[in-house]
Amino acid sequence: MRFKHLSIRHKLLVFLASSAALALVISSLLIIVYTQKMQHAHLLDDLEQSTNVMSTNMQASVLFHDEISAHKMLLAFESNPHIMSAWVLDEEGRMLSAFTSKRHSAKEVETLNATLEFLIQTQKQKLFEKQESVQYTSDSSMAIVDPIVYEGNTIGALVIASDTMQFKQMMYDFIMIQVFISLVTLAIIFLLSWWGGFKSLSSILSSL
Repeated sequence: MRFKHLSIRHKLLVFLASSAALALVISSLLIIVYTQKMQHAHLLDDLEQSTNVMSTNMQASVLFHDEISAHKMLLAFESNPHIMSAWVLDEEGRMLSAFTSKRHSAKEVETLNATLEFLIQTQKQKLFEKQESVQYTSDSSMAIVDPIVYEGNTIGALVIASDTMQFKQMMYDFIMIQVFISLVTLAIIFLLSWWGGFKSLSSILSSL
């Protein structure tokens, strides 16, 4: 049946449902985009805090070039399924110790590490002279490069890289909940409109 052949009541129902659906879609998209940015920033902030704590604990190991002690501390990341790699650099930017996750593919980790190495080279002044951390994000990973500072001097740098599976799972769950809420809301609006129209029609007929 074409729209122009519908009764006024049904046309109103179609307009109401369409308007509600459009409003819900727009509001849901805005909420999803906002939540995505906030959750991504939150996870990146958590990673940066972990890096800051670890870089402080690494001071003695880096200062005395104690590879064994540094490696033992990096092994703590084995319990975190999302950490892809973590490595420590000395004051010259040379590798002191490294941790590589066995849960992720070697090729994926190698590609990420190569990207981070290039990033460190291009941001070396910011890291070692200005003593500022560097952030890296992509669709599949995020990383923090934090300078290790002792008594005002940069003695090395700590790199911690994580995957984004936790972020993706959180967003998937949130989107599914948002879709469910939108569908339930639309159904309620439609039923209330239908029931309201039915009651109005009954009142008109009973008054005749």
